[in-house]
Amino acid sequence: MKKILVFLMMVTVLLTFVACGKDDSTGTEPTEHKHSYSEEITTPATCEKEGVKTLTCACGDSYTERIYATGHNWTGWIEGDAPTYTAKGEEIRGCNNCALTETREVPQLDVADLFKNYPDALHTLGFFSSVHDLTVVDIFDWASNHIEPVSETKDMENYIFSYTYSVEDLDEKTIRYFGKAWDYSTITTSEPSNGIGYAYNEVDNTVTVIYYGAFGDAGPEVKYESYTALDDTHFEITYSKQNWGDVPFKVILKVELQNDNFVVTAQEKV
Repeated sequence: MKKILVFLMMVTVLLTFVACGKDDSTGTEPTEHKHSYSEEITTPATCEKEGVKTLTCACGDSYTERIYATGHNWTGWIEGDAPTYTAKGEEIRGCNNCALTETREVPQLDVADLFKNYPDALHTLGFFSSVHDLTVVDIFDWASNHIEPVSETKDMENYIFSYTYSVEDLDEKTIRYFGKAWDYSTITTSEPSNGIGYAYNEVDNTVTVIYYGAFGDAGPEVKYESYTALDDTHFEITYSKQNWGDVPFKVILKVELQNDNFVVTAQEKV
């Protein structure tokens, strides 16, 4: 009987070791497996579409994760076709990551902007049979009234004032409103006429106007009043004009649009 009890006790102890998870071969507890995943881009993401990456463990376990679309990396808008007074323009931009391009419309130039905001441009043309008859000083005096100087000096003691303008800025205005650029290098330092002197600086590509004393003779004051579109290319613009000390009067300019440039074909004093 004692032998039977001893045997049962030995079996109980053995079963207890097995139930506690002992490794039969080593007598130690087995270690838990920890996954170590390596990544692989299965499907690359694009600007507009998501991608997929796969993570795989050496044991064979694997799963996937999505890669968010990168979104477009656009360049700035650049001018394609410039707008004119008869047609709309276009601007273009492209993505730095893909070959996609986009275009957007640029509104057609408004003739009213020219007539209202730059009446003296057409008025200046009205005094000449051709834009080519305008002297470089005529153009400089007009354009310099519509751009900011790059520098200026004021000698209040001697009443001498100078304003320096970039030729690049001058060209932008005259090309837009007169259809050409002028050679400002022909303006050289000389004795002032009517209290105004001019100087061209070749190094900086600038022109300086110098006013002595009372600024010389005052030019005419020109104000926009109205315009009538006779058709798509012919206009009549009415301005009021007043010379220094004179009674104001009206001037009607007849203007024709030729190759996106306005040409004054006639003027009439009312």
